[in-house]
Amino acid sequence: MRLQSNAIAPEDLPAPRPKASGLDISTFVARIQTVSAKSTRATLELAAIISEAREALDHASFRKLGSAVGLSAATLNKFVTIHSSRDRFVGRERALPWTVMYQVAKLPDGHYESLAASGKFGPELSEKDVKKFVLQRDAAADLSQCASAQMDYISVKVIFPGLTSLEREDSIRKRIFGALEDDQEISIKVSQRKKLPERKDQLRTAIPMVRSGD
Repeated sequence: MRLQSNAIAPEDLPAPRPKASGLDISTFVARIQTVSAKSTRATLELAAIISEAREALDHASFRKLGSAVGLSAATLNKFVTIHSSRDRFVGRERALPWTVMYQVAKLPDGHYESLAASGKFGPELSEKDVKKFVLQRDAAADLSQCASAQMDYISVKVIFPGLTSLEREDSIRKRIFGALEDDQEISIKVSQRKKLPERKDQLRTAIPMVRSGD
């Protein structure tokens, strides 16, 4: 009994494709980026049309539009969000899938500005990258808010009362000096001014030191 082999003979293999002259990686990169840019611009155009439709149609008709073109209501709303932040994509049309564009479009202004300044907002940006960036920003904001709350507590409970207490004591000292200077029968020597202390408890004992006729 002979077994048939399914192996392909070397002579039956397809001949290797000859390398086209004058073409290298950069050529294909440029072509791919051109197509990707067209795709991203098409996304922006589609978002503009869907946004216009949302303004022109009632809710029921807008949902019917989604069914007619094979897009869910959630997807239609995502394109509306993209259109509302279309200025963020000016000059950045290269190779951005619409899902990434949606994640970028819904970022708060502060998050978007940080993303743009980070240098990560480019063709290689993924939906996962945007979500990770948001988590990191939110975590940093929570930490900062916690620290700020602690400082607020310290300011209200410790620093501010101390400052107001010092201000009150300084006001008392000024009022004493003012009252003494207004009375012509009382003279205050410079040495006696220096004797008036900074602390409130010492101030009470120091006041009797200033006597008429000194």
